[in-house]
Amino acid sequence: RYLYDILTKATVVKKRIPVLIFCNKTDKVTAHSKEFIKKQLEKEVNKLRESRNAISSADISDEVQLGLPGEAFNFSQCQNKVIVDEGAGLTGDVSAVEQFIREYVKP
Repeated sequence: RYLYDILTKATVVKKRIPVLIFCNKTDKVTAHSKEFIKKQLEKEVNKLRESRNAISSADISDEVQLGLPGEAFNFSQCQNKVIVDEGAGLTGDVSAVEQFIREYVKP
């Protein structure tokens, strides 16, 4: 729900603030791939989108419409860039976070 709120927040979308979804703990045997997690998140966001679309637009005036009507949601439909990457903080494998900061965070 928090991710949905970020992706539909008018101020975030208008400024095209990039979002990094970092899948941590990839060093664990039980870790899912970033592709699996991305697909699961897209499914959950799609469910939220469908339920929110049933709500009166007066109740969600600060939200931007997410995705394309009649299509299942995927992150490529977002107006701001969404990056899904993976690593392991415990082992220091955070190059995806470092790259995101270098590329998108301006001093």
